[in-house]
Amino acid sequence: MKQRLTLLLVFAMLLSFVFTVEAGTYTASVASFKVTLNGVEIEHQNSLYPLLVYKSITYFPMTYDFTSYLGLSCEFDSKEGLRITSGFSSSAGGLELDKNTKNPKQVKAVLPTYKITVNDRVVDNTKEVYPVLNYNGITYFPMTWSFVHEDFKWKLHFDQTHGLTVWSICSIDSILGTDEENYYFSLYHNKGIGVDLSVNEYSLIVKTSKTLAGPWLKCSVEEIEKIKSAQPYYNDYFPSRREESVQVNIAKLESQGLKVSQFDEERIMLKGSIVYKDNKELLNLDEFIESHPEYYSENSKYSIRVGGYNLGDDLEVAVLYVSYNQNIPPPYTPGKNILLINYKGKDIISSGTTILNNLRFINNKDGSWYIIELPFSVRASILSLGNVYHLSSEGVLTNYIRAIQEEYGLDGFHPKTLMVTDDGDVYFCSYYHPLFSNNSEWDNMLVKANGDKLETVLTPDSNLRDVYVTENGDIVYTNASNEIKVIKR
Repeated sequence: MKQRLTLLLVFAMLLSFVFTVEAGTYTASVASFKVTLNGVEIEHQNSLYPLLVYKSITYFPMTYDFTSYLGLSCEFDSKEGLRITSGFSSSAGGLELDKNTKNPKQVKAVLPTYKITVNDRVVDNTKEVYPVLNYNGITYFPMTWSFVHEDFKWKLHFDQTHGLTVWSICSIDSILGTDEENYYFSLYHNKGIGVDLSVNEYSLIVKTSKTLAGPWLKCSVEEIEKIKSAQPYYNDYFPSRREESVQVNIAKLESQGLKVSQFDEERIMLKGSIVYKDNKELLNLDEFIESHPEYYSENSKYSIRVGGYNLGDDLEVAVLYVSYNQNIPPPYTPGKNILLINYKGKDIISSGTTILNNLRFINNKDGSWYIIELPFSVRASILSLGNVYHLSSEGVLTNYIRAIQEEYGLDGFHPKTLMVTDDGDVYFCSYYHPLFSNNSEWDNMLVKANGDKLETVLTPDSNLRDVYVTENGDIVYTNASNEIKVIKR
């Protein structure tokens, strides 16, 4: 109820708009305030169908341009009248309106005489406090809670500084960072998921005040570049920066006095099904036949590729890619990635989906290491959903994802977000992937790990979708309602 009252209040104009009803007509005012749709300001005052204000409520024209831009389908025929359906693709580009009409400050609207249906619900205009109107032959809808939030699924805000802001693209994808004044985040879009996959990677990144009382505002190119440069190298949301973040990671390790060099791939050899390292048997590939017998035949032959890093004097990390050489058209040739670690002369082998270019390394203050595989790295033959390994100073390797799966009984747990603090805490925002689990109840957990300890920070009833941990330990997260919540630490 409080939200409903707030929605009505934010659209109440400080100016006293005149409205009258006489002889079946309704006098409304052309909206004089700033209007921004999906982050783009529009000039509507001199268009043929401007936004109107009646009884201090904003009215939207249901033209094809407006409705298609804001994710609505609008159909009309003489028998069924007007049918509006929500849930369609929205636009992140600009909305071009004609600017050749000189509108008066006040206009006359009438009640529609035709049937109006919204999402299969017939609108009873006689019972609406703010009725649907018709102006210039176009239907105008009032921006009330019922229509805006329940029917159209839009996010609206009004204040005297920014005017009216409307977002029909309002599903938060990832929280990208913070500064002294704002939170920054990206939005899902029909052109693709994630900022670099959209038609314009800058169009879907927005900010909102840390007070959480302001509107969502589209970020400038300069702000986006600042956000990009501030992304932690171990959790980069911008695929275009992946190669750069590798170099940032290496430079950070070298600044700590560690010598970093490429792993010599000639140290790894394959003879038959046996992999040798430094002329010593490392592993027998035939053991993988038991896990995927469908990939093999009597004539099957292996081939391998390897790459990695020497991290100081004590640690080597390499990725061995094994191809099963089955007669399947590329790039779908089945294969397996194996993580090879040597710590202080001890070989440690871990199978998984690790891709070398997505590995990042953190040297902790206690002498332990985090070996991080960035999530959401997809290619045709391998779907890599992220992982974190903890290598203790004693050489004990903990696969955090596997430990979480076992601790909580989550067979398909994968991290959507990884955050690492200076204290060595690793935060996982879980990611539900239907390819790996039928369980969809736990896709909104936040788990903290440190060493061999696991702690649930946010449980499924929080409806968690994404998380960002600030430098001072505050937890900023989004929920299923696309609200931003903050837990002060």
